[in-house]
Amino acid sequence: MGMRKETHIAFTLMISSIILLYEIKLGIDYARMIIHIFVCGLGGVIPDFDTKFKHRVLLHNLWALLIISIMLWIFITPFDPLLPIYFIAGYLSHLLLDSLTVRGVKWFYPFGYLSGSVVTNSLSDKFIGYVSFVASLILLTYVNYVSMVKGYIPINLSEVLFGTTTELLTLMVSGFLSFLILMVIFSLLKAIRV
Repeated sequence: MGMRKETHIAFTLMISSIILLYEIKLGIDYARMIIHIFVCGLGGVIPDFDTKFKHRVLLHNLWALLIISIMLWIFITPFDPLLPIYFIAGYLSHLLLDSLTVRGVKWFYPFGYLSGSVVTNSLSDKFIGYVSFVASLILLTYVNYVSMVKGYIPINLSEVLFGTTTELLTLMVSGFLSFLILMVIFSLLKAIRV
């Protein structure tokens, strides 16, 4: 087996939050931001759809990623050019994490494989998941804070909720909003059956 599903999801939340740091420089549509986080997480769980067939053969390699990426670029890019990037980042993060496990991944199937020493459900597996989730919370809080201060979010939520705006209050509301977003997306992705 590979890493726990929760670890994969938490890691993709962190990866998507890192990409969002670039995206806030472009100005960010808040609904698109949430979709981008979800799609990155989806990319992080899709490789395990092959558990019903030959696990770590069909979807745990770069050939599968290449085929899926080409389809995304053709069909999705005209609507949202960043969406395939988030999906690919999530997918690659899954392969990377599974490469750290004892079973490893055949990146260039059927040739060789890359493996590490992490055992599924071990302290290392859980540690990676927890650290990733906390990092994603910190990064997304920053993204939300900048979005509120720069006006990318049309309403300053701290002013709406408390009648006033201070940097600390905006930061606290950003953190709470980030936590809610991450928990909802985490729960939705965890509910996907593989």
